[in-house]
Amino acid sequence: MYGWFDAECRAAKRELANKIRESRQKPSSKNIENVTKCRAKYKNLLKNKKDEHAKSKWQELEQALTERKEDKFWELVTRGIQGVRYTSEASITASTWIKHFSSIFCPKTSTSEVAGLDNVNDFSTLPEWDAVSSGEVKSLIASLKPKKAPGEDMLPPELFKENPEWWSPFLASLFTSINSSGQMPGGWKMSIIVPIYKKGGRNDPQNYRPISLLNITSKLYAQHLLQKLTEWLQERQIVHEEQAGFRNGYSTIDQCFTLNHIIRKYTKQNNSHVFAAFIDLSAAFDSINRNRLWGKLQNSDIDRRLLRLIQELYTNTEMRVRVGRNGSLTEAFSTTSGVKQGCLLAPTLFNIYVNDLVPCLAKIDSPSPTIRNRNIFVLMYADDVVLLSLSRLGLKNLLKAFSKYCQEEYLSINYSKTKVMVFGRHCPRYKWTLDQHDIEQTHLFKYLGIVFSESLSWKHHRDAVKLKAEKTIGALMKFFYTQGGQLIEPAQKIFSNQVLAQILYGAEIWGLDTNICKTQEILQNKFLRKLYSLPSGTPAALLCTESGWPTVKAKVDFAQLRYLKRIATLHNDRLPALCFEEMRIWQHKKFGLENLLLNYNLPELNSALNMNKRQLRDWLFWIDSRRTLQSTRNSKFSPWFPFLKTEHFRARYLIKLKPPSLRIAFTELRFQVMPTAVLDGRYHNVPWENRLCICGQSQVEDIVHYMLVCPLYSAPRERHLEPLLTHGKGNCLAETMHFLLSDTNNYVTHKVALFALSAKKIRKIELDKIAINCRGDSKD
Repeated sequence: MYGWFDAECRAAKRELANKIRESRQKPSSKNIENVTKCRAKYKNLLKNKKDEHAKSKWQELEQALTERKEDKFWELVTRGIQGVRYTSEASITASTWIKHFSSIFCPKTSTSEVAGLDNVNDFSTLPEWDAVSSGEVKSLIASLKPKKAPGEDMLPPELFKENPEWWSPFLASLFTSINSSGQMPGGWKMSIIVPIYKKGGRNDPQNYRPISLLNITSKLYAQHLLQKLTEWLQERQIVHEEQAGFRNGYSTIDQCFTLNHIIRKYTKQNNSHVFAAFIDLSAAFDSINRNRLWGKLQNSDIDRRLLRLIQELYTNTEMRVRVGRNGSLTEAFSTTSGVKQGCLLAPTLFNIYVNDLVPCLAKIDSPSPTIRNRNIFVLMYADDVVLLSLSRLGLKNLLKAFSKYCQEEYLSINYSKTKVMVFGRHCPRYKWTLDQHDIEQTHLFKYLGIVFSESLSWKHHRDAVKLKAEKTIGALMKFFYTQGGQLIEPAQKIFSNQVLAQILYGAEIWGLDTNICKTQEILQNKFLRKLYSLPSGTPAALLCTESGWPTVKAKVDFAQLRYLKRIATLHNDRLPALCFEEMRIWQHKKFGLENLLLNYNLPELNSALNMNKRQLRDWLFWIDSRRTLQSTRNSKFSPWFPFLKTEHFRARYLIKLKPPSLRIAFTELRFQVMPTAVLDGRYHNVPWENRLCICGQSQVEDIVHYMLVCPLYSAPRERHLEPLLTHGKGNCLAETMHFLLSDTNNYVTHKVALFALSAKKIRKIELDKIAINCRGDSKD
């Protein structure tokens, strides 16, 4: 039986069967009425169960997309909800897993000592801290992300989030005691590793990505320490501006925007080349030498109690690997290297560890790009590193210095994934080597999700996004028809919040390229046509008006202006802010901003910057909706549509009208794409006057004839439409059509949809009869 057919459905089915049996044994009007009511109740229950089941499927799908679990997403759309398989049926033994992860997290080099490293055991000599309050713990609990896997103690985050009043005083007392004594629960040192299969042979541990599960209480305490660590870093401005990874107020777009600005500045303005090396580090977070990290922190003015507590959290750490289909755990093994995966301190500790890379490279002889007289020779986003120079020799010097730095800091370069690019016109090809390894010079590189090309064309990024989006849309539509109950609202929500976000990623960078915008527009329109079961030629303006969506171009323009508004408010030492200053000095026209502003009746950039984000969004989308509505009035595709839809919002029937067959039938009427001679003639270039109805009255089979005149549909017309027209018919044809198709009354919409569905069936039967007669005549 279907997945949604539960015990309640079975009970209702038995009740209906009993009512039917009783009415047959004791025929009476009352028993027949009971059967009718019970059958209606049963059908309504089944309908609701189907809808609830479909919605739950959509929620599962949306959750997988939100949490970026691509494997779960594809599992849902292809085979239904079966959960994520971790180690699958791989025959990797527990000892093999231990050996593999020990080589990563407990290398021989990790035990090296750093001269002068403090080993303070008496916490009473360290600076005093105030007691942790219940209010602080409540804030920590509120920041927990739900639906995260627990650690060894099996306490999920929901347990804390649902009972903060109970947990807060207990944890506040525990954290205060730990801060005072430095003694931590042993379970906090344990990590559970779950290997997630990537690709390649399933029996090779190298082909698995480790996910670390930690106790939630240890995560809360790590967040407590992180707040103090972050406060110190910000007060002292420790982390260099070139590092944007895992910092509040910084983003991947900031680094891409800065890189794009530098390349355009030197290749377009100065007609020169920019040499860039995109460095890939192997297991950078797992390779950190903890003693060197403690040494770097000790050489700073960090609060010594904070340093010792972080050290204690990372002392005597252990791991166990979850293996097999039953989820059994291996024996525990010690780890001495790297920052703990899943630990909230890990990204910030990594930033501190590699923070001295910037001053190290600053000493190298290399002509570097500048932004407002500031030399930029490296951009970093955590372990994603880009070295920049204006000469080949300069980049070689930077590469050598970077390699030496990695050797000193126990970091490993992945030479096969490290690439060099030369940006500019007529880019020369060079041979590059690093540590006796060949480094490829490529014409494309995907940096932080955006495909950069040496000519700075966005064609390759457009093609990559299109390919991925089409695959996702195809899977989404398959889910829509097979498991999703053909529910419009959740399908649009997932596309808008997830797929469209994927399509628009980096619009702040590439948004002025009209070609890429056109491609993204086509993707949105293609999705809407499939969703509404409309033919491929349906104009984009009609689709946007019916769905209430703005065009992709408007969303791209909003993303650009919103980003410029954001960086205009940044401190003047931030790299994006410096880039923005140069852009304003060099005039908007050179960057294509002038046309963007004029397109929305904004005389200058300040007009947009002075609006708040909501005002800017509303203004851009309002201008866009007016243009879209005007386009519908100029469209010859559906002459009646402009009279039916005069405002830009999602049509109600798309959500309210069920089942899907009724919704599709009504959509076809509104867009005038119901199966008629007019529609066939449109695709076969038949003259209008020859697109005659099969009823034999020699009349063009347009929507008026179809709905109000054709004798073939007199029965459904009499049943569904004439009662409506008796009370609601207007004084003219336009008013009548508006009354029937405007979707202002749910009852009228439902009756018109019933007529349309019946008419489709009748027309198909008539066409089948004509086809049979034609075959008979041909035989004669």
